[in-house]
Amino acid sequence: LVLFVAVKGVTGPAGWEVGSRLKANARRHRPRCGDARTRALARVLHHRMAIDESRVDGEAWQHLGMAILDCHEAEPQGTRPLELAAACLGRATELTPNDGKLWNNVAVAFER
Repeated sequence: LVLFVAVKGVTGPAGWEVGSRLKANARRHRPRCGDARTRALARVLHHRMAIDESRVDGEAWQHLGMAILDCHEAEPQGTRPLELAAACLGRATELTPNDGKLWNNVAVAFER
């Protein structure tokens, strides 16, 4: 089950903070979703759907890249997932270049 909560009418920094808090809290509500790979796949789908709603959401691109990496870590499948994750994180850096958490995640991705 994937739920999307959208905040309409709240724009600018206030809207970004609300969206960020909703995304961060989504992680806490998935512990009984199966094994690590199943949870990672659910996150990939969730963030992909979020990107379909807003292609310029740098945070969604960042979370998609990290979910792909988690999925690959749970069950390695060649280098294609790593390339996809790098592309997602690259897109996120274009959209939100001043996000410190993003740059930390880029470093974590290259560490893996």
